[in-house]
Amino acid sequence: MSRSRRSLDCRFCPGRHECTILKTMSESGFELLNGHRLTKEFSKHEQIYVAGYSPRGIWVICQGKVKTWRTGSDGKVMITSVIAPGQMAGVGDYLARVPYADNAEALTSVTAALVDADVLQKLLDSEPA
Repeated sequence: MSRSRRSLDCRFCPGRHECTILKTMSESGFELLNGHRLTKEFSKHEQIYVAGYSPRGIWVICQGKVKTWRTGSDGKVMITSVIAPGQMAGVGDYLARVPYADNAEALTSVTAALVDADVLQKLLDSEPA
């Protein structure tokens, strides 16, 4: 079962230099992000999000690996991506404002941060890089 952790500070993340969001972030951006995101730990094979549900933001993978998958019309499971630390999950669905098209599942133990939609917009406005 996933556990929430608010105490992680993105400035000290070992993967922050590879992180899509953190690479070029200013100190004020770190403060905004650290105060307004939810960090969760997932066990291997645990669901991170489920197809059909509306995204509440974007998942940033901090540690571990995640696979996204969907079931085809023939009933077979198709892996659509493997997401590594520093990469994001659920971006396309969030930006399109549509429910998740895929499921996301932890391939290993995973730490991921859910960046809220409002905070993400503030970061995009204040941190264009």
